[in-house]
Amino acid sequence: MDADLSHRPEFLQEMWKGRHTADILIASRYVTGGRAEMPLFRLWLSKTLNSFFSRGLDLQIKDMSSGFRMYNRRSIAWGDLSGKDFNILQEMLVKALIQGYRIREIPFTYLPRAFGSSHARVIKFGLSYLRTSFSCGALGILSSVQTMTPGI
Repeated sequence: MDADLSHRPEFLQEMWKGRHTADILIASRYVTGGRAEMPLFRLWLSKTLNSFFSRGLDLQIKDMSSGFRMYNRRSIAWGDLSGKDFNILQEMLVKALIQGYRIREIPFTYLPRAFGSSHARVIKFGLSYLRTSFSCGALGILSSVQTMTPGI
């Protein structure tokens, strides 16, 4: 979860309740019931990038860039990650799915940042995701991955 208070700590209780329904839970702004309180351009850009990479990787995940997640330890214990930036988020999902782990998105309300500024830079973020997408495609894994139905 982010330290800028855009992720309410109380939401951890919801995630904890759902811990047995999947190996990786994603607090999702973009599934039914989720919401993102952010400037319109940033919201549009976020939804566009998430949609583009979700389709490109053939994943049925609506909020791949959400870092507010809960992992069952075994779903990431295999290690061997190459991502060095935000792209590690999608790399972890793809590799977990290949290993047969279940991913579920639960509705979440993303709040405006209480303080500080984002460290995400759109171009750097997009290029990083592109590299990971191509690397996953080169492994021939794009169409072999399935997820659980998003939502509750």
